[in-house]
Amino acid sequence: MNLFRTFVFLLVLINCNSFAQNYRDKMIHQTIYPLLGNGIVQKTTKEDYEKAKAAILNLESDYGFEVDLKFRLIDCSYYHKDMAFFKEQLAILVEKHGFNFAYMKGSESYYDDLQKGELLAWFKPMYIRNHSIWLENNFEKQIDQRKLNEVELKNQIVNSFAMKIRDVSELDDKVKKDISDKLNEFFFANITDVYKVCRKLNTYPAGKTFGLIQNGFYGAFVRNFYSTDNIERTWLLFEPYLKDSYQKKDADYIHFKNYDVYNYSFKGYQKYGLITIDDIPEYLRSKNPEAKSVPVENAFFADKTKREMGW
Repeated sequence: MNLFRTFVFLLVLINCNSFAQNYRDKMIHQTIYPLLGNGIVQKTTKEDYEKAKAAILNLESDYGFEVDLKFRLIDCSYYHKDMAFFKEQLAILVEKHGFNFAYMKGSESYYDDLQKGELLAWFKPMYIRNHSIWLENNFEKQIDQRKLNEVELKNQIVNSFAMKIRDVSELDDKVKKDISDKLNEFFFANITDVYKVCRKLNTYPAGKTFGLIQNGFYGAFVRNFYSTDNIERTWLLFEPYLKDSYQKKDADYIHFKNYDVYNYSFKGYQKYGLITIDDIPEYLRSKNPEAKSVPVENAFFADKTKREMGW
């Protein structure tokens, strides 16, 4: 009986702590990203921009220069005409973290101004000087940086093509299944380009340690998590590298959280205890639409992992 009570107590304790995140995760995902319009610069107000800027600078006092956050922030810096800060931070990103003009998308708020506007006279000599410093210190990273920047582009192109194929009414279910299988093979092969870099470097290529990836491969991860064929083999490859990178405060917890979301959608439970039912998108709740909570596969494993990761 005492053993049973102890077991129940532990389950309650684990459940009470099951959705904890550390301070850095909360700041990034609950404060900073929403203030920055979740990537849509036009959605930010000047007041929200200033709050996000202060939050990032405060975060840096504890965790060092936040490469990926600063890259997001300068889009809003330019949009809200905080030009001195914009120039200062872009110069740092070029010299210290590998910002590459060739990898710009063209959708950045400052793109035209750097290429042919008033900022060109400042940007061109700064870029040539600072990019040369980056190359001097990181020459061997160029090919890997290019490959990593191409992962999301390939993901988007093939995903767009796949959406069109699925709309072809003349295709029967078997043909559609065959096409889906081939697409899953491609998406997995695409994300393994990131894994090859992980193995080569023996670390996850985060902005803080490797350098800025302007076309981040977040979507390529999600696309593999969305597939029952790919989710487990993708996680098997990356979980050790992501765990190590997270513990060094180089990466945040988003891939772990996404894994829990899609694990629940396929299996009905989560692994790490990072999500509540509100984190499950409506389109993934179809198997259990009345669910009020998300069970954990192994509560003891989840609790042990949280202690290791500081969640």
